[in-house]
Amino acid sequence: MAHAHSFEQNIGTYQTDNGLQRHRWQTNIALDIPHNAPETSSQISVGYLGDNYLDKRVDSQEYMQANYGDSERTNHSGNITYNFTWNKLNTLRVGGNTSSDGVAKSSGANIGYSRWLFSESWRVSLDVTRSWFRTPQIIYPDQDLDLVETPAKIAEYSGSFGLRQLMTPTTMVDYLFTYASTNNRPDTQIYGMEVRQYIKPWRGAFHVEAARGINVGEITTRTHYGEVKAWQFGAAYLQDFDIAQLKVAYRAYREDEVTRAYHDELILGTESWSAAVTRNFGLDQRKMTVKLGVGRYKTNTNIAANTIEVGAITRF
Repeated sequence: MAHAHSFEQNIGTYQTDNGLQRHRWQTNIALDIPHNAPETSSQISVGYLGDNYLDKRVDSQEYMQANYGDSERTNHSGNITYNFTWNKLNTLRVGGNTSSDGVAKSSGANIGYSRWLFSESWRVSLDVTRSWFRTPQIIYPDQDLDLVETPAKIAEYSGSFGLRQLMTPTTMVDYLFTYASTNNRPDTQIYGMEVRQYIKPWRGAFHVEAARGINVGEITTRTHYGEVKAWQFGAAYLQDFDIAQLKVAYRAYREDEVTRAYHDELILGTESWSAAVTRNFGLDQRKMTVKLGVGRYKTNTNIAANTIEVGAITRF
């Protein structure tokens, strides 16, 4: 099978105007596994992500001084995923991940299943995830002088249900719902919807999305976050030029938090813009893809950052 496997390498940099720098390198390998049965396929993918942070604000941050003692730290992340598709209609996926910067650690496992129904016009998906987080225990007085003590170990269960509808040969709609339960916070509910519209005469595509997150309930002294309600919106456009593609995107996020101590309302917001160009090489213009992306984001607390990323995908 041509182009059954792929190797991807990305590097990028990120810098805020208040002293935080991040350098990132990412490697992904995907291998297709041959099957003799018709309409059956499987793939295993392995990925590594390294984030090197240089934080010039360390002198003013007690947590950083106590746990890292330096302005520089590196977080290493790894993941593995296996997908198995049979009869072209059913897909089973299993995965795991781990992450550590030497102080904070996390790990997780997930399993999911998808099936196309009604002449492949609807797809139903169900995913279950179990995550563990280990961080240094943080104890400090809140505004009302009650001691807030975040646990050193946090466990989370989450389940996601999704419906994908092929409304027309060029229109696809996704409906998403996620429920997450964490041992030191109220349960979280996330509702989302995405629309993808392909425009044949222009050889382009629009993608719009919206999500609503609700995390409200009794807030104890085991978390430093209050009750949270959030909105997220996004829009993107992709233009195909045969040997190259251009993608531009915009995303907005707003979070309303009610604090535990005095029920003050805090509003946090972020806007981001990005643009990326990919160029295909090879005899059929698909064996190798090189990409360049740039972006910028800004918060309502006047923190701004610029990003740049370059990468390449080789298929073999």
